[in-house]
Amino acid sequence: MNAFEEGDCRSIDLKKTADLALCLYDVVGSFVREEDNRAIVKNIHRHLKRGAILVLSVMNRELTEHIAIHKVPVVAEHLDELARLKPSKIMQNSGNIFSPDYYLLETSTGVVYRKEQFENEDELSAEYVIRDKRYDCDEFAICWNPKVLVF
Repeated sequence: MNAFEEGDCRSIDLKKTADLALCLYDVVGSFVREEDNRAIVKNIHRHLKRGAILVLSVMNRELTEHIAIHKVPVVAEHLDELARLKPSKIMQNSGNIFSPDYYLLETSTGVVYRKEQFENEDELSAEYVIRDKRYDCDEFAICWNPKVLVF
């Protein structure tokens, strides 16, 4: 029987183990603090049976850096760049968050900043600054587990 459980992926206890875990899109990387992202992977690991498979994807730092238009070493030292960043409705409309017109890359950390706007018919619009961590292959493999096979 399949069921959905609501909880924090860093700490939820499902009280069972599995043969396979899927962790797709940018669940790992949705936190900018590395210890939070590691907690996600550690919690998945404790829910896997011995010899189980984890299929995990992260956002691609190399591609992000290659196509980035807006880059700064440290965002906190260049808040004017963040203020000038154009907001978008991409998350609400398509989910395609890879347009370099709409993100600012912090090159020292691989963290991407985006301004997202959301509209609902009977409610006020909202604008948020979204941050997520992007990984390159070496960083991901070395930081997480020497037994990880990175494609």
